[in-house]
Amino acid sequence: MHYLSYQLLKEARLSITKPREKILSYLLRYEEAVSGHTLEYELKDICNRSTVYRNLNALSKANIIHRIYLDGESRYKIHPGFLYKKFNINHPHFECKKCGRLFCLHDQSIHKPELPDGFVAEGINYIIYGYCNACSKVKMESEDAQKMDYLIEKQNQK
Repeated sequence: MHYLSYQLLKEARLSITKPREKILSYLLRYEEAVSGHTLEYELKDICNRSTVYRNLNALSKANIIHRIYLDGESRYKIHPGFLYKKFNINHPHFECKKCGRLFCLHDQSIHKPELPDGFVAEGINYIIYGYCNACSKVKMESEDAQKMDYLIEKQNQK
């Protein structure tokens, strides 16, 4: 059992089960948020789909992980506010348009807007999209290559 998984479950006063430990161990290994489908696939040898989602819901309710809704799909990440008390619980996320990875920007905060009378918010889902560090380098190299091809072609036309 991953020691931090054990500590998180113990601190949240949740039962320590193999599926919960495996979900947390998996999420602790990755910087970006992970889809339920990915977790379902990774845990297929130890539990079924309903067990995965039942445990994701329990971990989410305990605020150990947070759920990010993106394009009709939930992705999950260890809640930075639970791990490191200094991080803001409400923070924006960044989605890479090329590789599809979703990152938490925990050192940023979200301004909570005032709602009209009678409106009740259940959460905030603030997503910035663009290109992550790795993909932006590839994109810039590709654009530079295209510019170079254009200049060479233009030069050859003279």
